[in-house]
Amino acid sequence: GVEDHQVGLRYRLSVDHLMDDRAVFLPEVPLVGGLKVWAANAVLVEALAARERLLAHVPLQHSYPHCWRHKTPIIFRATPQWFIVMDAPGAERPALRSLSQKAVAETRFYPAWGHARLSAMIDNRPDWCVSRQRAWGVPIPFFVHRQTGALHPETSALAEKVALAVETQGIEAWFSTPAESWLGADAEAYRPLTDTLDVWFDSGSTHATVLGQRPELGFPADLYLEGSDQHRGWFQSSLLTSVALNGHAPYRALLTHGFVVDGQGRKMSKSLGNVVVPQTVMKELGADNLRLWVASTDYSGELCLSKEILDRVVEAYRRLRNTLRFLLANLADFDPRRDALAPESWLTLDRYALALTREVDETVRKGYDQNEFHQVTQRLLTFCSEDLGAFYLDILKDRLYTAGKASRSRRAAQNALWHITQALTRWLAPVLTFTAEEVWATLQGKTPETASSVFLEQWHVLPALAGEAALRSDWDQLRALREQVRKHLEPLRAAGALGSSLQAEVTLHAQGAPLQALQAMGDDLRFLFITSQARVSSRSMPDWPEGTLSLEVPGAGGGWQVGLQIALTQGTKCPRCWHYRSVRGTLPDHPDLCDRCTCNLFGAGEERQHA
Repeated sequence: GVEDHQVGLRYRLSVDHLMDDRAVFLPEVPLVGGLKVWAANAVLVEALAARERLLAHVPLQHSYPHCWRHKTPIIFRATPQWFIVMDAPGAERPALRSLSQKAVAETRFYPAWGHARLSAMIDNRPDWCVSRQRAWGVPIPFFVHRQTGALHPETSALAEKVALAVETQGIEAWFSTPAESWLGADAEAYRPLTDTLDVWFDSGSTHATVLGQRPELGFPADLYLEGSDQHRGWFQSSLLTSVALNGHAPYRALLTHGFVVDGQGRKMSKSLGNVVVPQTVMKELGADNLRLWVASTDYSGELCLSKEILDRVVEAYRRLRNTLRFLLANLADFDPRRDALAPESWLTLDRYALALTREVDETVRKGYDQNEFHQVTQRLLTFCSEDLGAFYLDILKDRLYTAGKASRSRRAAQNALWHITQALTRWLAPVLTFTAEEVWATLQGKTPETASSVFLEQWHVLPALAGEAALRSDWDQLRALREQVRKHLEPLRAAGALGSSLQAEVTLHAQGAPLQALQAMGDDLRFLFITSQARVSSRSMPDWPEGTLSLEVPGAGGGWQVGLQIALTQGTKCPRCWHYRSVRGTLPDHPDLCDRCTCNLFGAGEERQHA
């Protein structure tokens, strides 16, 4: 038993090979030579009793050791095994352990803690026992001397001969071919080894059988990815075999992921009834929703999956898809070859949106490079819901829907939207593969001349912007002010005092830099807040009218201090732009249109510089 082995190691007893493959003691073993192990028990008991060394003899009922599969009693025996040696003291070439440690140090790990885990396992592992006594598996094609156990002197040539036969006839070529066919007259002195290889050796050799045989894949692999238990398994066996053969790892990087559990953190089990079947999810929600769940989950730990979690993923997918639909709808009449404008002629809000897109582009590329997919999806969700949906597109709707169809202000907006859509579609493609391809087909058109695939593209190159840092700083501050103003408009809407923000007029009181920035916006300031009117006053705080709200707007240089007054507009609602205007158009056929809509439809169009 195992305890006997441990005692033998403790007292440095020799490890003797006393039993053959039939569980019969070898003839030279005293007392029990030639007896089966179970028959030898009685002889040994009698011998101990005769020598007065028997302390007790009591039958016990127990379950160990028993075969876990067959439930039958088993015995342990010391047998010759085949090892791959990790350390070779005094050898001319470096040991496998030191070479493997060097290979680990040269490998990138995602997440980073995988490095320490694999490195520690290489440092502490014993020699690798690669032989197994099983009736199935890949054979070890060795022939050993029947008496001494020594390898046949032509082992390498014989192994190659067996390999060629297996290549043409399959694995049974080894098991079904008589030894005489391999050895000739030597078959009397040598017998074929019945041991098979450790299955980890099989899987650890795939770099040679796959990467080494398929030139389009290349060697080493860019990435191996598996569960966290494979630092002990496939990651390590692949490393050892490749280092032994090639001197380096079969991979440049390792990605380790956790395991899927239910919403309560329990392992999925049929008996618990908490298994979520991927095919069912794809059938009900589509493959992209399942892919989005995977990509938005931090795979370095356990991946929780439940109906509630999938419901949240579906909602996130809708936000992304609705953003794409809005972008495509407003690019329907845009041709970049005909309507392209240099960024210098865009409105400042459009240039700011381009600057935001560039920041997201850098974050997304870095996230993909580092395999941090959950950070990519989180940033894209924030970009679509907050940067675009709640800010840029919210402001832009008025210009897209009310400005002249081919006006500079509308074309400038479409130019920005085109670049955003080009970048966003590519960012989403690795995750929302079907959605991205659908968007790309719409963008490119469906004729054979323009049909393409987003997966044949590279990242979109955004146009350069002059003074981008200053633009970001100025508009970050204006955006923070907008959030403050909108926050004070919302309670009035909730209370019914306002039907929409366009029923409001705002007056802002400021001094110094805030005053200059707000005055620079001119009449475009009202579009920032989506109000029908926005005025700027140079009053200092002591002179603010009674009831003025004080806004502390965070930002560079200590932020802004601005006073805010909100009043109901006195204008009349235009049925086209929904703004409340005090001046109507002069066209008899369209008496209800406001002055700006009349100008946009039938005149030169309103001039807008900022929003």
